[in-house]
Amino acid sequence: MNDDATGWASDRYDPRRLGRSFDAVDHKLLEADYFLEALCREPLSPVEASFYFSAFVSAARSVTFALQAVMKVAPGFSSWYEHRRVRLGANPTARWFVTTRNLNQKLGLAPIRGGTFIDGRTAYWFGDHQDMPPAPERDVDLPPVFIPPGELVFRP
Repeated sequence: MNDDATGWASDRYDPRRLGRSFDAVDHKLLEADYFLEALCREPLSPVEASFYFSAFVSAARSVTFALQAVMKVAPGFSSWYEHRRVRLGANPTARWFVTTRNLNQKLGLAPIRGGTFIDGRTAYWFGDHQDMPPAPERDVDLPPVFIPPGELVFRP
């Protein structure tokens, strides 16, 4: 095996054979990051925060769609991805984000229902709705919650 800096086993798989450019995945990651950073800017009204949150969860969810579209031709990708999909599905925080995104996109529910600005800091809260799952009870450190860093590289 001859792994290069990208994690590809170049003697077994040639990434140039992808049907689509990996730029699609990179673009979706940058889009999600953009909206998350915009959400963290202060101060935002609760309505503005809700718009940025909606855009963030939508863009973040589309990362996996883009990844599947690009990588489906890579030998071994399906089983690699299935393992990670199952792990994400078992994670309560990841499930909350997917459910919240679906309710936002499909029913138009705005998860951020209010906010406050005190001592130069803004805090937002998620509102109760019969279809909305309870929000995570702690602050969320997004990347480690979803996939441990060592599992981000696909090695066919």
